[in-house]
Amino acid sequence: MGLAPVKGTVSQALKATNTGDAAVHCTWEAGQPFSIVPSTASIEANQSVTFTCHFQPSEASVYTVLAACHADTGYTATVKVTGIGKYPFLALERADLQFGNVLVGEQVEQTVQLRNQGLLPADFTVVPVQLASGSLVESCIKISPNRGRVDAGAAAPLRVTYTPATSGVFACEHFYVQTAGGRQVPFSISGTAVAPSVHLSTSCLSFGSLMAGETLAKAVYIHNKADLPIYFEFVTDPLGVFAFDRVRGSVGGLSSTHVTVTFQPKEASNFWKQVTCLIRDGTPLSIHLLGSCFTDQLRPPTLMPHHLTQYLHQTSSSAAARAVDSSPEPAQGLPATALTAEASMSSESAVKDIGSEQGLDIAESDVAGTSLRPAASAVDQPSQNSLMAFQGEHEALHEPPCLNDKQKARKCCVGGVRCNMWAIQRVPQEACELVVEDLARWAVAAEHTTNFTKQYGEA
Repeated sequence: MGLAPVKGTVSQALKATNTGDAAVHCTWEAGQPFSIVPSTASIEANQSVTFTCHFQPSEASVYTVLAACHADTGYTATVKVTGIGKYPFLALERADLQFGNVLVGEQVEQTVQLRNQGLLPADFTVVPVQLASGSLVESCIKISPNRGRVDAGAAAPLRVTYTPATSGVFACEHFYVQTAGGRQVPFSISGTAVAPSVHLSTSCLSFGSLMAGETLAKAVYIHNKADLPIYFEFVTDPLGVFAFDRVRGSVGGLSSTHVTVTFQPKEASNFWKQVTCLIRDGTPLSIHLLGSCFTDQLRPPTLMPHHLTQYLHQTSSSAAARAVDSSPEPAQGLPATALTAEASMSSESAVKDIGSEQGLDIAESDVAGTSLRPAASAVDQPSQNSLMAFQGEHEALHEPPCLNDKQKARKCCVGGVRCNMWAIQRVPQEACELVVEDLARWAVAAEHTTNFTKQYGEA
C-alpha cells in the first residue's frame, strides 16, 4: 500500500479471478487498519471482480496483515497487505502576517504559501483559535481556501484579507493549519484600523461686520487625503444666522469639496458659533463662525478672532482655578451677566492665537452657537468685578461729563456703543472715550448700553 498519512486514507485496487467452472460466492476478511470493499461478492466462472483495499493508519508505524478471501466451496485464498503510516509535514513561509495601519472600510490582501515538505499528500483545514468560553473570535480577517489538499513537495497559496470596521481598533487573531493526523501549524494575523485623514481649510471663519439685512457667503473646503471616499455631516441649526448650503455629503478619495456658509444677521449684535463636522469612522472636526451686525441706531464693535481667543482663555483659566479652590474668587475683568454665550471648557483645553483666522483648535465641549449680545436681565448697576477691572487700569476716578445729564448721556459713546455712564457712581476718566479693543471691555460697555436702553429707550 506504500505510505499513508496518519488518520488519512490511501486506496489500491485488488483483482480476484474465478478460474473454476462454476460460480462462487466469496467473503473478504482483513485486519485493521486495512479494509476491503465490497466485503462479499459472487464471481462467475472464468470471470474477475475488482475489489478496493483501503489503508487508514492510526499512528506512524509499519503495518502487515494477511487478508483472506473465503469461498463458499471451502477454499480460502490469502494475500499479504503492507503499509507504512507517516505524519505529514506542512509548513508556512511566514508565521506572522502584519497588515499595519489600514483605513476603515478598505480591504487589503496578503498571500502566504503553505508548503508540504513530506513524502505523501496532506489534507489540511484552517481553524481559528477559540476563546476560553468556546466562542470564536469575532473576525474581520478571512482566509481562503480554508481547507484542501497539498501534494507531496508542492505548495498551496492561502489568501488572507483584512477589512477593518471600526477605527482605532487593533486586531490580532490566531489560527492554525490542522491535518487529519492532528498536527497543527500555528500562525497569527494582525492589523490596526485607522481613521481617514480629513481636515477643514480653516478652523475659524470670520465674516466681519454687516448691516442688518445684508448677507455674506464664504466657503469652507473639506480635504480628503485618504484613498477611499469619506462621508461628513455638519451639526448645525438650519434656522440660525449662519446658514449652510448643505450639511452632509461625501468627498471622493484624494479630493476636496466645499460647503458654503452664509452669514445673514437680522439685528445688531455679535455672533459666535462653534459647528461640529462629523466624519464617518473618523475624528470629528470643528469650525468657529464669527460675525457682527450693526444698525443705524446701534453699532457694536466688530467681533474678531482674537477677542474670542481672549475670552476662551479667560474662561479656561477660571475653570482651572475652580478646580484647585472649591471657593474661588469670581473671574476678574468680565461681568458675570455680560454675555449669554454658554461655553464649557476643561482645564486642559489648549487655546491658540487665531488672529489670522487660522489655528483655532480649542477643546471645548458643548459650545452652543449664540449671540454675544448683552443679557436682557442686566442689573441697573455694573457688577463690582467690572469696576474692579477698570480700577486696576486707572487709578484716578472722576465724575464723568455725562453724569446725571440725560442729554449728554445720549451722545456719550464708548467704541461706537452708546452708554449710560451716569449710572456708574465713580468711573475711570477715560471711560467715556474708550475704544473697545477686546471682548471683556466690550461686554462692560454693552452692559451699560442695555441699562440705558432699558430705562430711557432708544435715542
